[in-house]
Amino acid sequence: MPTMTQLQYFRSVAVEGNVTSVAEKNFVSQTAVSNAISRLERELNINLFDRHGKKLILNEYGATYLKYVNAACDILQRGQSELENILHKSQQFTMHISLGSTILMGQAICRFATLHPEIKIVQSEINLEKVELERKDNKFRLYVTGENDLDEYFDHEVVMEDKTVVFVPNTHPFSKNREMYLSDFANEEFINPPRQSGFYKHCMNMYRTAGFNPKILCECEYAMREFFLAHGNGVTLGSMHAASYGLYKDVAKPIRLLDDYATRRIAVFRSKLQPNLPIEIELIDFLKMYFGEKYANQ
Repeated sequence: MPTMTQLQYFRSVAVEGNVTSVAEKNFVSQTAVSNAISRLERELNINLFDRHGKKLILNEYGATYLKYVNAACDILQRGQSELENILHKSQQFTMHISLGSTILMGQAICRFATLHPEIKIVQSEINLEKVELERKDNKFRLYVTGENDLDEYFDHEVVMEDKTVVFVPNTHPFSKNREMYLSDFANEEFINPPRQSGFYKHCMNMYRTAGFNPKILCECEYAMREFFLAHGNGVTLGSMHAASYGLYKDVAKPIRLLDDYATRRIAVFRSKLQPNLPIEIELIDFLKMYFGEKYANQ
């Protein structure tokens, strides 16, 4: 049975018409190519080339044999490509993402993961107080939070703009209002997010810009805030996007803020020390498209 080396040299000589150029392109001696062709002809018991000095001209037998060699090599190449595809799919890539809010980004990232079964998502809640340590350890590759939340060690791209609303308990006197200014809530008690979160930073900036120092009832996560709202205790700032997904829908009403600063730009951050991976760039482009289409249809 001919070897792959013999067949490859045979195909090359059939195209080039001489041994010298084939030897040079394959970084072997002319003798190695000539011997491979001679052994192939002996095994087949027929000459595949007509010799004219240093030129080898494919004859009728060689032309017939070349058709089958080309077909066999093409099949082997397709087989190799198929194996590479199977191997690629079996080697699941892990994408590490730290999010400020799963309510804000969860559905979009789940849809992206559905389109890319070759990736595994490992998600964590962002803690701005630990980001510096995580950056040095390369623990998380991507952070999704407010545009101004992280420092100059990160590159970032804005993927969406989100309006800020105030959630008030269903029993609150303001619950019948659709729109108000944040300053209208200056005398209310606020349920704040945890201070290590990016949204806490946004809330504090909002209070300062509105011109008042808020009365903080407590600082807690989404689930605990819902309990306070359900009992008619306090009001809380939140995301219009999250409200559209039904956040606190059974216990509170979202009131749109008329203030022009009641907007938060959400960005994806990557450490400047890490290379940009194609799948991460694809995720950023997907998020831009996803939220662009969502708000265009509202």
